[in-house]
Amino acid sequence: MEVLTSYNNPKVKAYAALKDKKHREKTGLYLVEGIRFITEYIEAGAELEAVLFDSFGTHPDQILAIVDACTEKGIHTYELTGQVLAHVVDTEHSQGIVAAVRKKDFVAQTVLQIQQDMRLNTSCKDVVVIADGIRDPGNLGTMIRSADAVGSRALIITPGTTDPYQPKVVRAAAGSLARVPVLAMDRESMLHELHTLGYRVMSMEAHHGVSVFETDLLGPLAIIIGGEAQGISDLLQQATDRAVSLPMPGSSESLNAGVASAVILYEALRQRLAK
Repeated sequence: MEVLTSYNNPKVKAYAALKDKKHREKTGLYLVEGIRFITEYIEAGAELEAVLFDSFGTHPDQILAIVDACTEKGIHTYELTGQVLAHVVDTEHSQGIVAAVRKKDFVAQTVLQIQQDMRLNTSCKDVVVIADGIRDPGNLGTMIRSADAVGSRALIITPGTTDPYQPKVVRAAAGSLARVPVLAMDRESMLHELHTLGYRVMSMEAHHGVSVFETDLLGPLAIIIGGEAQGISDLLQQATDRAVSLPMPGSSESLNAGVASAVILYEALRQRLAK
């Protein structure tokens, strides 16, 4: 275990730089903060490159238990003072531990391929969520978390969507990013791949689609959800097999992308459980 006590230490600078997208892309690493989330990443088999901690942080026994587990696995561990660790983390009130995690590389065709027995599964292993131009980190994190909750196959992000590895998305995803494959694809390649593999492609519309509660959501399904401001891109609107919407008998004009994704995913799960 190495002790780092200066902001100017090259390692401190390198890990603090992971708050910026260009450094995440350069290194293939991103930051995960908090005792529970790091524990979930370890349990999910994520590749941790390093753990930085303050032994006087909140819940020191839990922090040291994580550090011991990481040391046994050969993961680099660094003890920092509270002030130096604050320079690395993104939150104002840190629990005193942060991990640098390596992004997983996924092959789209391998991830999206549906095995025959998965069509009979009582989870959403044959459902893919598409985040089309989602710019709000909280919404994207909620979409990842919802996809994880129902057992979705993957989540695809299109150009214009916020970086899924930025700290705010990672926190909103609450550990689910370690379990849900996230694929970055251009729209044309994505549509070709999905149609080739036999997915129906549906888009979520605020008002003009068929109610999701009156729509057959069974079978391999890709659900497109667009950003609140711009909505779904023209290309994807034209390529969709069906537009669906959520009934809104009240006064609200729309739901945010995170909530909308959760509702349709749970309706898809309900239909599978009811088979």
